[in-house]
Amino acid sequence: MTSVATVAGHFPLTLVSGAGAAARNSIGLVLVGGMTIGTIFTLFIVPSLYMLIAKEHHEKSLMDVGWEDAPEDVDLTPEFEPALAPDGNGNAWKQG
Repeated sequence: MTSVATVAGHFPLTLVSGAGAAARNSIGLVLVGGMTIGTIFTLFIVPSLYMLIAKEHHEKSLMDVGWEDAPEDVDLTPEFEPALAPDGNGNAWKQG
């Protein structure tokens, strides 16, 4: 939203005429072009590259473990069971 406001605010500099128009026009083009390219990179290009790198890293980590055929939706978190004391009551206190 801030980038759109900055581009919209500086866009009139690209359309100026009169005294000093060349300098203002070049400044306006640099500001509008730079903010537009920076916003596109920030919103689309960088996240896309991150997703590609993360996918390759995930596939490589599965291959290191030997899970080439592991489905993507497998939940790999361990399930914890309550620890039972030797007497089986679960609270480690022996009834005397």
